[in-house]
Amino acid sequence: MNYFLLSIAIIVVVAVWFFIIRKTTASPPSAEAKRLDDQRFAQLLITELKLYNRKAVDAGRASGDLYRRLRSEIDRSRQMYDKSVGARSSEHADYFHEELVNDLAGGDVSNLGTDYPHLTRTV
Repeated sequence: MNYFLLSIAIIVVVAVWFFIIRKTTASPPSAEAKRLDDQRFAQLLITELKLYNRKAVDAGRASGDLYRRLRSEIDRSRQMYDKSVGARSSEHADYFHEELVNDLAGGDVSNLGTDYPHLTRTV
């Protein structure tokens, strides 16, 4: 019986050791992988906005006032994006803004309206 417990203890120690070694030697995600993750997260947030606010999106595009109609939803999604991306946001483009213009606003920044706070950003 003691050999059985000793065998179990050895297996546990080896498994923990293997997990720790593997965890510490794993290479961190590349900058390109992080960039793609940020871009995909922005796409997901904007797709969600479109999905749950289809009528407001259509009306906002037609009237050129998407931001006024969806201010709380856009701001909430922006906060989620900024929280997720954090310090990396200064490393590359603002994918949230790009997706907002290209997808939600149909490629026309003026569809967001004059009260959209990031009109000076370029896509």
